[in-house]
Amino acid sequence: MGYTPMETGLMMMPMALVTGFMMPISGKLFDKFGAFWLGIIGMSIVVVVTYYLHTLSLDTSYRHLQIILSIRAVGLGLATMPLTLRE
Repeated sequence: MGYTPMETGLMMMPMALVTGFMMPISGKLFDKFGAFWLGIIGMSIVVVVTYYLHTLSLDTSYRHLQIILSIRAVGLGLATMPLTLRE
């Protein structure tokens, strides 16, 4: 798409922020529901959004790509922390 390294980093920064924001939330949800449902829901979000990424083209806007990656980060943040903890 012709983005510079700085533009690419700024495009992906919301994804990192959303993942970091979701970690404490998933920790609280883990205490309440356990790892199984958080893992299923989080990975389902990741699978659906990752599949949606195949529809991208060179005409995809910068903001649209940021939103898609941020939604994917919600799933990653929801699933990663509970699935890597040992009970």
